[in-house]
Amino acid sequence: MRGEAERWLRRALEDLDAAFSLEASRHPDVLAFLAQQAVEKALKAVWVELGLLPPRTHDLAYLWEEVEDRVKASLNPDHLDFLTRFGLQARYPDLEVRPEEAREALSLAQALVEELRRWLHDR
Repeated sequence: MRGEAERWLRRALEDLDAAFSLEASRHPDVLAFLAQQAVEKALKAVWVELGLLPPRTHDLAYLWEEVEDRVKASLNPDHLDFLTRFGLQARYPDLEVRPEEAREALSLAQALVEELRRWLHDR
């Protein structure tokens, strides 16, 4: 794996680790944001590994659609759309994140990051 891709992936794993240390009922917005960030950074690691410059976007479906034909991984676009909203929603106090949404976001993020991590390491 390219050094820069490895750094992106390390950051993704750090975000996941930080999210797991939070309690969803007390900090659902932060947990959901970290889950979204973990997937975003893992996807950007894929871009770098493919020799591409990752765009400055937080749209997970876009990040995936642009490279999916070159990656042997299966990511559900609905899951990516679900997570994408937390990149924005968690930043604004009037857009509430419920604890159950945060827990689902973390579960999805863990699975998606692991899928991308496997591809990156097996490449």
